[in-house]
Amino acid sequence: MTVGLAGLAVVGTGGSVPVLMLGWAVAQLGCNAAMAAMVSCIPDLVPPHQQARVSGIVGMMTSVAMILGTFLADAFDTSLALAFLVPAVIGLASVLYLSVDVALAAAVLPNPEESAKDMGVLNIGNALPQSLVPIAAPAILAIGGGGN
Repeated sequence: MTVGLAGLAVVGTGGSVPVLMLGWAVAQLGCNAAMAAMVSCIPDLVPPHQQARVSGIVGMMTSVAMILGTFLADAFDTSLALAFLVPAVIGLASVLYLSVDVALAAAVLPNPEESAKDMGVLNIGNALPQSLVPIAAPAILAIGGGGN
């Protein structure tokens, strides 16, 4: 997580696009490494009778967290310390959330013998939209650009 926070610090202080890209890559590396360590422990901690309820709450909180994070960032934009502290806390909460989410997904896989394949398909479902939207975004923005 320290590597992720260092990457976020680079993003926060970077003055050019290449520096921002490098900082973001480092932040993702650090946060995803921390999340992987947590995810490996979670399936043993969520009782089977609570998995459906926890999964629904976790799914709902993803949208709530994004909206709340936007308002928090706007509220704390005057203080540099809070500008780093609030994203760090939100990042930690996101790692905890994603750990439970992946644990629940792993717990409901149909065949334990093919869990790696199923988790790969799940990862494609998560990553593919993030890869395709930047390709389509310029065309969509050009349509609604308003003469900019």
